[in-house]
Amino acid sequence: MSRESVARALDVEALAGCGLPVSVRDLEGRYLLVNEEYAVLHGLDATAVDGLTDAMLIPRAVAAAQAQQDRCAADSDGVLDTVEWTVDRVGRRRVRVCRVVLRGEDGAAYAVARITSPADANESVLRVAERLARLDGGQEGPDGRAREGVASPEVIEPTARVETDASSPESELPRRCGAAETNGEAARLREALDEACARGAEHADEARILHEALDEARARSAERAAAERSLREALATVGQRERELTAQALALREELAAVGRRERDAVAESAALRDALAEVERRERGA
Repeated sequence: MSRESVARALDVEALAGCGLPVSVRDLEGRYLLVNEEYAVLHGLDATAVDGLTDAMLIPRAVAAAQAQQDRCAADSDGVLDTVEWTVDRVGRRRVRVCRVVLRGEDGAAYAVARITSPADANESVLRVAERLARLDGGQEGPDGRAREGVASPEVIEPTARVETDASSPESELPRRCGAAETNGEAARLREALDEACARGAEHADEARILHEALDEARARSAERAAAERSLREALATVGQRERELTAQALALREELAAVGRRERDAVAESAALRDALAEVERRERGA
């Protein structure tokens, strides 16, 4: 059902001044219509909510709990009055929510309307819900008064109320509408627990893989450190050998210089001996 069709069916303009947030969702949880109070509370454009769901706006656990209550309302014939958790621009808080199932001309449910107020609100929210139900069924006249012979819808309260830690609205269980709903919720909670355990096992595997990778990285780092240490030692050995070779080369150069000097001295002695022999020969010829 379109937003315009819902607006025409409910005459929502008549509720514009009620001062309470009003929202309408189809049976799949998609928004069809909200009034200005609800739009401001959730930071929405009241004219552009088609297709949005609670899971897009608030924690999924809270959205799931509220959707459960919508299903309870859809199975009833009156106004479902509950106190539950919600999350909006005000923050986490407990609110009173009255739900009215909206039905078409054939009597089939097509949407659920929620009227929200503070948890300690007076009966004004219930009166708004009852009026909304009469508008939907054509039971209220244009002057805002119930048509003659038409009774107000029955107010249905959940048969079981379950409270959880007030500091964690995401963990609060929804109001139950009967033993069957409780069993269904328990099954869903078991499934959620199994899924959480599976995710925990996956995280444990990921952590183990990360630890192994870290150990491998540390081992590679130790190997690199050992290789760097060996390289430094090798470089030190090469440096020491180079200094020794330099010293040996210097000693060889000095030794070569000494050999050169001795060679020059031998040449000089040889020349002196030749001169002496020549002198002896001259003397012998002269004698």
